[in-house]
Amino acid sequence: MDDITLLKKEIFFRGTRRGLKEIDLIFGRFLAVELDRLTVAELRELRDLLTVPDNDLLAWFVEGHLPADRQTPLTARIRAAAGTAV
Repeated sequence: MDDITLLKKEIFFRGTRRGLKEIDLIFGRFLAVELDRLTVAELRELRDLLTVPDNDLLAWFVEGHLPADRQTPLTARIRAAAGTAV
């Protein structure tokens, strides 16, 4: 298995087996459609994003409190997939 395949597997596992069901649903929906379309840079950004605690992710993607430094094209796509695009 190559590094990119391993990275995708890690991201899928970490994105769909969180502590909060809402976060599982958001990332599960996004990853089901977008995982194979992401660039290496986006995969790395997503891996970093998945280190953020669930409560923060919930505030960012459901409540719309995404910090300015996290407002990227990737997070906009995740928000759109979650149905919370601003």
